Amino acid sequence: MKLKFLLIFFALGALFGLGVSPWLNTRPQQVLLSPVSQIEAYSEPETDTQSQSNVTETGKTIDSYFAYFDHEQNKLLASNPSEIPQVLGAETSSHSGHSTIAVFGDSMTDTMGTNLPYLASALESYYPNMDFDLLNYGIGSQNVTQGLARVTQNYSYQDRNYPPITQANADLIIVESFAYNPLDASEIGTYQQNLSSLLSQLKNSNAKVVFLATIAPLKSKFGQGPGGVNWDQDTAWNHATKIQSFLEAGLATASNLGIPTLDLYHATLQDNGEGIASLVSTHDGIHPSVAGHTYIAQQLAAYILKNQLL
Repeated sequence: MKLKFLLIFFALGALFGLGVSPWLNTRPQQVLLSPVSQIEAYSEPETDTQSQSNVTETGKTIDSYFAYFDHEQNKLLASNPSEIPQVLGAETSSHSGHSTIAVFGDSMTDTMGTNLPYLASALESYYPNMDFDLLNYGIGSQNVTQGLARVTQNYSYQDRNYPPITQANADLIIVESFAYNPLDASEIGTYQQNLSSLLSQLKNSNAKVVFLATIAPLKSKFGQGPGGVNWDQDTAWNHATKIQSFLEAGLATASNLGIPTLDLYHATLQDNGEGIASLVSTHDGIHPSVAGHTYIAQQLAAYILKNQLL
């Protein structure tokens, strides 16, 4: 009788054991995707080219997932060395000490992140014995006229609060072009005049100044994505063409002033007039992807060392 009872007990256990097993019901550990929180790593600003309507919390959550997918996609794209331009060659520096670098611009700068983590990682590779304070003075949706107006103003944006960039005691100031927020096409002279004033003021602050022409924009798919402006193809193409004109004008202005220039625009401009898709976020079709920010940071760090700017 006891044997029969035990057999019945084990039979029932085999039948229902999958539902009660303490091992089979244990949840797998969550995979660690990044040391940075998802919100911090993948939050997207409003587009530079058109104000976006407020979205619901659900919409923000969905956007964060799209941004995550963009991250995973670009990790794969970044592994294809034939599609991404090579980083400037430079030896590792033996310099030690402390240096402050500030980056000034619109959302192409702002999306580099607080404390410029991409640049921090790149600098560590080239300057392993140095400590850096890295200041992000980027503000989304600003054009060069607005940038010029805040050169001597305190900076307060997102989670960042700094003194005016002219009082930041920076050893090096990197100025991005503001070309992704172009003025009217007829005002390209105004753009060059204001950029010239901006660069001159920063140069007079006793910091070394570098002009950065950022990566080339997409054209046929400019602004396409769940967080993009999603214009028709003609509007997108024409606006991207205007951005390219202002990038060219910015390069000419910096050259005329004798400002050292890192030209990533032409480095990433393809024969068909398009930028490199893997360097641009699929979330909004405008800002750099993870691969794009990594590329920009590596180029900056190599340029700084090659030209002995620190």
